[in-house]
Amino acid sequence: IDIDAMAIARGTSYLAQHDSRIRIACVDMASLDSVMGDKEYDVILCAGVLRYLNQDDASEVVRSMLHHANSLVVLSGYADPVSDNASLTDSVLQKDGTLIHNIDAMVKEAGGKIHFRRWEGDRLFGGYSAYFILCGLAD
Repeated sequence: IDIDAMAIARGTSYLAQHDSRIRIACVDMASLDSVMGDKEYDVILCAGVLRYLNQDDASEVVRSMLHHANSLVVLSGYADPVSDNASLTDSVLQKDGTLIHNIDAMVKEAGGKIHFRRWEGDRLFGGYSAYFILCGLAD
């Protein structure tokens, strides 16, 4: 799922040429529940896109992904370069208009369990730092 129609068109063409069973769709994350319906997925990957959503919307997307995953949700976003994201009480607005979130709290609030996390802190890559979480619904 991606909001970039051109990327979806290219991806669909590529997948069709390779007889792939993967299906992709051009959808806004705000409509995630309606697109996923009652389907469940073994693994859901959300790499670097929560930063474009405000805290409430990002929390709702995390909740939706957790409730549609059989096994694992993999999340990545910007890391706060000073404080571990898990200590943030509110999302932090960046100069570029994106947000740094406390995804740990979002996962826990949605009834999820964190299996692994990595906060890179002051280790910068292209001016930003990375934050990764592997999680699923709590047992």
